[in-house]
Amino acid sequence: LEAIKWDIIKKLGKGTKLEQSITTLSYYLTESYQYQKMITSIRDEISRTKYYTDMMTYCFYERLSIDWKISPDVEDCSIISMTLQPFIENSITHAFRRKDPNPRITVQMNSVEDEIQILIYDNGHGISKERLNSIKKSLKSEEYSNQHIGIKNSHLKLKLLFGDEYGVTNIESDENGTRVKIVIPKHETPYLS
Repeated sequence: LEAIKWDIIKKLGKGTKLEQSITTLSYYLTESYQYQKMITSIRDEISRTKYYTDMMTYCFYERLSIDWKISPDVEDCSIISMTLQPFIENSITHAFRRKDPNPRITVQMNSVEDEIQILIYDNGHGISKERLNSIKKSLKSEEYSNQHIGIKNSHLKLKLLFGDEYGVTNIESDENGTRVKIVIPKHETPYLS
């Protein structure tokens, strides 16, 4: 990737959108290699997810904005790697149309007693009732399905590691967007060792 990046700089100049995309992809892949461990800190999960959202912004939705509203007391807590990215990817892939003037995704994390509540919501066009019911049914089922794979895998990993009361606890959608609530237990950094 570095060789491609330098070739781009030689041919197109420094600071182009293409060069920025290659740089971001390089960082993302480097982070992915380091994320072979199953558990990470919320701070590191957000950092890695931001590389993904940067790539998507460069490639597809230049107007897309991501608001990160993270309570400082959760940043050093533990989370399963690759928890956030599938939900954000779904918003990017399904919620917006190319000509939407202000596509926005918000990721909010707060500590509530001994849990962390994660809210991911967008201002997209919403999910049809049929698709929403299909997603909810898939999350309740233990059986393999080739639909909603990213969401279901994230949900099942959280339930498997932390218990049945954790994972995706609610999904709502209407013409104003989609809202997903995820709950995980609050574990400080020593849990990572």
